[in-house]
Amino acid sequence: MQTNANTPLITNKLLAELTMPNAQAVLGDWDDEARAILAVAIPEMAAELMQRRGFLCIAIHPEAAQQSVERARAVIRTQNPIAARTLMAACQTLMMHSPDAAEQLAAKDIITEMEAAA
Repeated sequence: MQTNANTPLITNKLLAELTMPNAQAVLGDWDDEARAILAVAIPEMAAELMQRRGFLCIAIHPEAAQQSVERARAVIRTQNPIAARTLMAACQTLMMHSPDAAEQLAAKDIITEMEAAA
């Protein structure tokens, strides 16, 4: 959702505004414009946060990240039926921790297909 690699769609100014909601916002009373902004902002912010958490995890515990990738690969490659939630978690793990760009893309494709089917 970024406009280019260096300019995020959700600016630091908007993030600062969202950290200090007014009384109406605190009560969940958002106007139409705010709801539209949040509809775009929340997925981008969540994706950025997940990516940063993944990088932090790898930096602090690279062996744990590698073990997570190996477990996720085992889930995906199993011949046994697996729950959708388990498959989704395995794909998210691969998207965050796999060093293989093709594997990350395949995991993203699986998630996209699962969301479309839901």
